[in-house]
Amino acid sequence: MRSQSYNKEKFIRAFAEVVSNHTQIPQMVLLNDENQLRSLVSQFTPFPWDQVAAIVGLRDKWRVYHWYYETYQNALEQLLKEDKELIRSELESAIQSKQEVGKVFQYALKQKLSREYDRTTFSRYFNNTRRQFEQQQYQNLTIQQKLELKRRQNNTIFAQPQITPVKPQIPYQTLSQPQNIQQTPKFTNLNVQQLQENVQENEVQTEEHKMDDAFNDFARNLLKNKISSLLKTF
Repeated sequence: MRSQSYNKEKFIRAFAEVVSNHTQIPQMVLLNDENQLRSLVSQFTPFPWDQVAAIVGLRDKWRVYHWYYETYQNALEQLLKEDKELIRSELESAIQSKQEVGKVFQYALKQKLSREYDRTTFSRYFNNTRRQFEQQQYQNLTIQQKLELKRRQNNTIFAQPQITPVKPQIPYQTLSQPQNIQQTPKFTNLNVQQLQENVQENEVQTEEHKMDDAFNDFARNLLKNKISSLLKTF
């Protein structure tokens, strides 16, 4: 069964019931103001299509989704002829002048239209028209220009990312610990005097060690000679 054969009133009541349950707005208020109902439906992220499907007796929530956008919205929110011509004219000029046609451009364009449209209705016509102009522009390119455009696109896709080396940084917590900070010793007159005394003491100890070593060598030699003399007497 195609979505066009579904009962519109049954679907609208189901949408109003679901929105009312989530917003606490009375169902009759939404049924009497379909503009408010559509506005609230567009604000859901995402909208609970499965809940509407359950109310109307459908297992597939996507049937409800397609009915809402392809049948209900299209019939309700057709762009006026003068607004379509305005969108095409503004888009053609922007694309030819290589102007950005992003969110800022679209917002300014919406302000020029004769009336306010649903976001989906405007976006669908805007994007379809933009693709048509871009395709026409591409067809007007020479073979060389098409090859150059293809090469640039490939270079953009396979370009190697630029990696900037980052110096390792010591965490602040580590630096805040006194034991992790190397401080240069400060030399005062007292420190210098103490160092000189330590050097002199080391020199004296070194001389004493040398004298002890000499005495020990003399005693060993003397004992060795006495033992040799005694052995000769036997």
